[in-house]
Parts: sequence; C-alpha cells; structure tokens
Amino acid sequence: QSGNVVLQSSLSPTEIAQKVRTVIFEKNGSDLPVIVKTPAEIQAILAENPFGEERSFFTLTNDPLNKTFALELEQQDFGEDLLKITEKAIYLYIPTNAARTKLTNNFIEEKLNITATTRNFRTLTKLLAMGLEWEKYNL
Repeated sequence: QSGNVVLQSSLSPTEIAQKVRTVIFEKNGSDLPVIVKTPAEIQAILAENPFGEERSFFTLTNDPLNKTFALELEQQDFGEDLLKITEKAIYLYIPTNAARTKLTNNFIEEKLNITATTRNFRTLTKLLAMGLEWEKYNL
C-alpha cells in the first residue's frame, strides 16, 4: 500500500503520522506506516541528491539510521545501481529497470532496520510543489 497526502497541521510530524495511521486503520482496517516530511525537508532532500534528476529515487524514513548498518549497506556492490545514505534520505540511482533492482524498499528496510517509503524524482518534486502551494495560500 502506498499513497501521498499533502496537509497542513499544527501537530508535530510524529503526531501527524500517528493520527493518519489511526484514520487509515479505522477506515479500511490496514495498519500502514506513515512517513511525514515537511516541504522544507523535501527541499533539502532534493538539494542534497548526489545523482541528478534522471533515474533518481529517494527512500524516506521517520526512523533514525543506525550508522553501522548504513555503512555496511553503502559498502556493498550493486552493479550499475548506486546508493548514498545521508541523515536526510537514502538516495538511489537506478539506471535501468527499477522493478529489477536489488535496492527495493523492502530490501533497504530490512538491511537498515527501518520503516521507509521510496519515491522517484518526479513524485517528490510534485509533492514539494503541492506542499509549497499549500503553504503559500494557507499560512
């Protein structure tokens, strides 16, 4: 299950994640993790992208990263696929078919012991634009 929501709230990101998760569970019975990022955080993630726009993917989490796990994962060879981990995001460059990469969201979650979601450059850019537009008219 995956989806995107843009909203404005006075709640903290942790509180938003908990409330949205509860609503999803109450409405359809699915207990799904919710990752929350502000427009400023998304801007910083996009600005820090080491791979450029084409074929870039961004794995996002609310969880703190274990530096040992992150270093071990970064040192692995994934062939043409590249991975860079920072405190803001896990950056992926997948030059061919993303459906065939080993660097799936599930793989990254398992290796880093986190809950995460992965979005491509186009989706993250659209979410940022929507968030900035929302902020512009609702502040």
